[in-house]
Amino acid sequence: MSENKGAISLLLEQPTINRDTSRDSFTLAGRVVRVDDHDTIRNGVDEPTEDLGITFYGWEDGGFSLHVEYQRPYCVTLPKAEQMVKTLRGVHRKMEAQRKKYGYTQDATEAVMRMIHAIGVKVLVERISNGGGDYDSGEYRFRRDFEAMAGHIRQVLETAYEQVRPAKPQEIEQTSQA
Repeated sequence: MSENKGAISLLLEQPTINRDTSRDSFTLAGRVVRVDDHDTIRNGVDEPTEDLGITFYGWEDGGFSLHVEYQRPYCVTLPKAEQMVKTLRGVHRKMEAQRKKYGYTQDATEAVMRMIHAIGVKVLVERISNGGGDYDSGEYRFRRDFEAMAGHIRQVLETAYEQVRPAKPQEIEQTSQA
């Protein structure tokens, strides 16, 4: 009898706005975790997705960059490094297969959704409140439907882009008259 480790899930953090560069931007990060049938979040310790995550960079002009990467691995042995390379190659291979099948992505949401599909994400986890730093004390919203995941990601990205886009001339004029 095999132990149920839970569904591969993506714990999505709130976007971070960056205004200290030549153009405003934001960063959206997510970390791969496991979620069981009782909505308990756990790290995937000693498995290929441990410390795996995605990082999305969006700029004020609508441009973006998306990466799958290992975020802060604590200790990497040769077998662990080999497993990391195997996992990253697998995700990139699946991304390339999607590109060949569907063409290039049309927008940022589609790019993120293809990435999480390639990773094998079944649950999108949104942190509502932190609580105390560990998974058990936080409050979360879980989305298991692919369309609900895409809708949430679209909303998060649109809101972040609105925060970094330069104000239009009429917005500046209205602000200065107030």
